[in-house]
Amino acid sequence: MASWTWLAEGETREGQENIDAIKRYIDMAAELGWKYFLWDDGWQTDPANNVMNPHAQEVIDYAAERGIGILVWVNEDYIANDSDRETRFKMWSEMGIKGIKADFFDGEQQSEIAEYEDIYKDLAKYKMVGIMHGCNKATGETRTYPHILSREAIRGDEFVNRQASIQEQLTILPYIRLWSICPINIQGNLLAIQTRRSEAS
Repeated sequence: MASWTWLAEGETREGQENIDAIKRYIDMAAELGWKYFLWDDGWQTDPANNVMNPHAQEVIDYAAERGIGILVWVNEDYIANDSDRETRFKMWSEMGIKGIKADFFDGEQQSEIAEYEDIYKDLAKYKMVGIMHGCNKATGETRTYPHILSREAIRGDEFVNRQASIQEQLTILPYIRLWSICPINIQGNLLAIQTRRSEAS
């Protein structure tokens, strides 16, 4: 489990620069006994060039003091080749970052599938975990790469909040996806559930 501020902070890169909110979510994760805080897009001021938010090390250290590991969002385009992965994973692991949420794979061509395995291997080299987001469904690779925590491959919170009946979506997911070959990556939003209940009553 990981706490996460993306939806709470308005689904913007600027929202991820609210360091006070991030620290509150880290505190919440520690209080609930969770392992991670996921720092989404905005944790870097210039992600294409691997430029850090000036508060990045402060946040990582703050979390570590509370027993919480930091996971960071990355567009898969920025880790698509060996040298980029080597540069970023080495730097991030040395900073104390515990893993990544890689996003926007958006395809199932052979080169894209091969990229998953390259990412898995390089994460293992630096003892980092991975969450695959914006990707195709899992095919059993977590048996070989147990440090890959989950694959999204699901219509998650954005879909539920904007289009679907939340009751229908959340009751069928355990049967059609959760018990498939890999744990799912779904972004729960209790506020959205409460809002829907209020609208229905």
